[in-house]
Amino acid sequence: MQRAALAGVLAMHPRCVIMDETTAMLDPGGRAMVKQLIHRLHQEGLTVVVITHFMREAVEADRVVALKDGRVAFDGPPRDIFTHPADLYSLNLDLPLAARLAETLRPVFPDLPAGILTPDALFKALPDYTGSQIADILPRAHKKRRDCPEAIRVESLEHVYLSDTPLAHTALSGATMCAAEGSSHGLIGSTGVSEPNVSRVP
Repeated sequence: MQRAALAGVLAMHPRCVIMDETTAMLDPGGRAMVKQLIHRLHQEGLTVVVITHFMREAVEADRVVALKDGRVAFDGPPRDIFTHPADLYSLNLDLPLAARLAETLRPVFPDLPAGILTPDALFKALPDYTGSQIADILPRAHKKRRDCPEAIRVESLEHVYLSDTPLAHTALSGATMCAAEGSSHGLIGSTGVSEPNVSRVP
């Protein structure tokens, strides 16, 4: 639906496109498609304004405008604000994940340069992994609790969207899981049918 909406907008050949939280409900494949589209439109000369709460998206813009209490609190290149965490925190914003990872890894790799904002920059800056003292510095994972009674048990769960119609789509088939009391779990997976290699909107 989002691809169809984008195609409808682009069919009108606008000079400017405003995208409001376009990737908020998309899986990684869908977000990658939108990201590729935004870069292509920008390269073709279209003005693109992206409203987002994902810092990993904001960091790729030419210009970032941050608002606080309805007023412009910052207006400038991404690096000018993303390399000053205190300014971000004062706006109730956070560093991009790559920047936070770089800060966490800096005690292990002190030669990491400052100003790392993107995953690509972090990967290029990291030295070859040797396995030295990193296990002693990074937070240890909590051991799985096996002594807690089960709070939820699901066995052989199945669900079909729009069953008995030509649009039937199997979402779950034979899903089984259990969750112990006091535990925390995450369910992940693609949203609908993703096409991460799509580079054009028809």
